[in-house]
Amino acid sequence: MNEYLLTIRNIVTLWLLCLGTSSLWAQTLEVKGRVTDDSNQPLMGVSVVVKGTTQGVSTDMEGNYTLANVPRGATLEISYIGMITQNIAVNGRSLINVQMKDENQQLDEVVVVGYGTQKKSSMTAAVSSVSAKEVQKQVTANVASALQGRTPGVEILQRGGIAGAEVNIVVRGAGSFGATAPLYVIDGAIADGLDALNPSDIESIEILKDGSAAAIYGSRAANGVVLVTTKNGKSGKTIVEVDASYSYQTPSKMLDMMNAEQWRTFANQVADNSPAYNRAPQNVNPTDPNRSTDWQDLYYRNAPMSSFNASVSGGGENSTFNTSLGYVKQEGIIIKSEYDKYNARINSTFKKGIVSIQENLGISTAKKYRLLVYVRLKFLPYL
Repeated sequence: MNEYLLTIRNIVTLWLLCLGTSSLWAQTLEVKGRVTDDSNQPLMGVSVVVKGTTQGVSTDMEGNYTLANVPRGATLEISYIGMITQNIAVNGRSLINVQMKDENQQLDEVVVVGYGTQKKSSMTAAVSSVSAKEVQKQVTANVASALQGRTPGVEILQRGGIAGAEVNIVVRGAGSFGATAPLYVIDGAIADGLDALNPSDIESIEILKDGSAAAIYGSRAANGVVLVTTKNGKSGKTIVEVDASYSYQTPSKMLDMMNAEQWRTFANQVADNSPAYNRAPQNVNPTDPNRSTDWQDLYYRNAPMSSFNASVSGGGENSTFNTSLGYVKQEGIIIKSEYDKYNARINSTFKKGIVSIQENLGISTAKKYRLLVYVRLKFLPYL
């Protein structure tokens, strides 16, 4: 009898042990899935980790992953460079597909510093940052003109009102030898200025104001540094952009001048009060004593300005590209002064393994038409 009870006890114990083991196995499961970007293209190398543990895998070339022994109540942490990290609860599911979204860094938080990027909050040097949207708000033939009023402490002046006139940027005042021009760096290459750039090609502009820039660029940065980054394509996205703008330029102020009769009356009054001065000459056309020419109205005009831009950008798994064409036509507010500029740019990157190639090629040509007016002024004694 005792042996019979002992056998029953052993069977019950074994049954309870098997039940506990099966219950334990039921608490974990195998989770599979696929990770893609916002255009449903597979992402390779995405980190999929059980949050709070070191258990994790990376996605393969097709974006697939498999995780074994995942607790039913666990949370998966999915992360990838340039994408927003996601935390997804398992909730007993064995199939979890994930679509990642781009992480758009705001330029007021991250700035280019010549040798990489830094958060603006951690910067100790004086830096002004201007985004592409700010540059493109203003219709202008010169990128530097678009920076006016948007870079505190930086003086930006245009050399006269002639169409296509050069723009001076003064960051730190006059230098030791009278030079004021800063150092221009476009996509890492030294440039003579910003005249050849198309505003639609700009991704961001940073101006390094203080002397710490000399640690990167040497004595050439004594007058400050203007860093320009142009646009590049994004993998998995093909974007076609076309834009056009049309505006009018008008003289900001016209001088209030005398007409011929008013000038003659004033000159005769001076001569009458002082016999040493001669009276004003008579009009060469005696039949029209009030004849007068408004020279400002003759030489100034409301001048139109137009621009046309087109770009195509995109890329694949290992390469990106961005191509653009631009045309600007500016008619000066002085008659017979015009400015035409043509731009073309190709930016491309290729990276696979240890091989990395980057190309930034920009071509620009411009034509200026100027009316040369020689004016001889004769100051009469009675004036």
